[in-house]
Amino acid sequence: MPRQPRKKVIKKLTHYMNGKVKCTLDTLREISDKSNFDQIVSILKKSFQQDLNVEEACLEAGIRKSTFYCWCNASDEFSNSIAQAKQRLRVTAKKTVAASIEKKDIEITKWWLERRAKDEFATKTETDNKNQNFNQEVTIDIDPN
Repeated sequence: MPRQPRKKVIKKLTHYMNGKVKCTLDTLREISDKSNFDQIVSILKKSFQQDLNVEEACLEAGIRKSTFYCWCNASDEFSNSIAQAKQRLRVTAKKTVAASIEKKDIEITKWWLERRAKDEFATKTETDNKNQNFNQEVTIDIDPN
């Protein structure tokens, strides 16, 4: 697909946004000035699945952050697919912890309980203040110079 002039692409996206019409990934692909749109989306998703932030993911994909946000605003489908990619690492981590607990890994089980059942299992520090005098007098000198 030949590259479209940047002004034409911006005009098309502006048309979508002014009309508050959300477009599909196919529409983004058609009006994008990048002929390798699918490859860019794939790189973005992989980057977010590796917990990279927007700036880092855009750097990996070779696009500007403004382009990324423009695509997010223009397409709910694109935005939702990115949101899902961002959650994937978190879900994988939770599944890994759960699998370790099911394998009876004591250290992981303790770690999980300390964080998820804090009232019962968190490490607690108690202090004994019975022998301390809290009625101490403090004097503050104010120098007028």
